[in-house]
Amino acid sequence: MITYSEVDIKVSPSGDLTVAANGDFALADPSGVLKQDITFRLKTDFSDFTPHPDIGADLSSLIGEQNTKVTAQIGEEKIIRSLTKDGRINGKDLTVKAVPISLDSIVYYVFVNDGISVLNVTPDMAFDLNRGILSY
Repeated sequence: MITYSEVDIKVSPSGDLTVAANGDFALADPSGVLKQDITFRLKTDFSDFTPHPDIGADLSSLIGEQNTKVTAQIGEEKIIRSLTKDGRINGKDLTVKAVPISLDSIVYYVFVNDGISVLNVTPDMAFDLNRGILSY
């Protein structure tokens, strides 16, 4: 089983480093690191991240599509590929569920089984099929 309990510097939903009250960089809790990694990959398209050009989920390719079950499933497949391709998450530990929240928006819920519990590591964002990712 892959370990999902790393420690890393905490970033805000917009990707900025966060600072603790004592002036040091804030650290993310273990499931927070995983959530940050997932958020980064969902917000990244192919070729956006030069060191690993194919690491992103490439969800922007869904812009302009209708909010259908097929579109939602394509998004789920893109997310699963992005999170499992390099071994970051074991496919057997991962569940991705698309839930339409409006005529044009989908939230992709992401759960990871760490062997002890199922972690809800869903990024704080929705995907708008007209505009792309919206943070909330």
